[in-house]
Amino acid sequence: MKKLLTPIIILGFAFIANAEPIYSPDASQQSGTFAIDACLGQVTGVSCLNKFGENPDVDTGGAESVWDGGGLYPWASLASAQALEIVSASANDDSAGTGARTVQVQGLDANYDLQTETVTLDGTTEVDLTNTFLRVFRMKVLTAGSGGVNAGIITLRLDGAGATIANILAGENQTLMAIYTVPRYHKLVVHKYLVDINGAAGSDVEFKVYVREEDSVFQLRRLLGLKGGATSIFISKLQIPEVYPAKTDIDIRTLTDANNTNVAAAFDGFLIRTEEG
Repeated sequence: MKKLLTPIIILGFAFIANAEPIYSPDASQQSGTFAIDACLGQVTGVSCLNKFGENPDVDTGGAESVWDGGGLYPWASLASAQALEIVSASANDDSAGTGARTVQVQGLDANYDLQTETVTLDGTTEVDLTNTFLRVFRMKVLTAGSGGVNAGIITLRLDGAGATIANILAGENQTLMAIYTVPRYHKLVVHKYLVDINGAAGSDVEFKVYVREEDSVFQLRRLLGLKGGATSIFISKLQIPEVYPAKTDIDIRTLTDANNTNVAAAFDGFLIRTEEG
């Protein structure tokens, strides 16, 4: 008889190279602690994913994505792999500065394969990335000076001062993006959502999980809500997990009835290596 598996939150995620073996169902039967084993890299072809984001200023004008760039995420700017540049609002975020010195960009290349690039900052002067990116879903500061954190907002944008694709708010050392795209040769199994109101406690907030599979449009897949003044956090553990194929875009969006509302959202799941691209 199979044991019930209890999912847990793991902050961060591990990459799976395309050369790794494909997940076998037998692997999940070798341990009663599947989630822990998977996140420790002990289940062949499986890794853990946690995506979390914050939008510190949602207003009543319409839906906004839960990310620290504000407004709706600019998916249309990434219709094809793009040349990108990175820049800080502070001169202290520099190769020899007191703030952030190097930043890692995580995303997908033109083939939807996982791709990372480490960039050395040059303060308020733009630095071009070597690689083009079709998607970006995380940035984090790797090294910093005596301050230990990025001194200014670090912005990743289309080359030539184009649309902002990701940014790190001052002092955070990491992006806050409840946004993700499933890599090629993988499926994503989502087993938990979390939504939270961090400010403007009197506001009612809707959270909508929008999903776009390859060659399709964004569709509403899940609706969550919080009532201001009653509770500020809600965790939805899915009895039947949601399975998203390769190249699926996920975007958690929010609506509020009060200006200046600070919201957060996250989702947890397993990336499973498959034969399908």
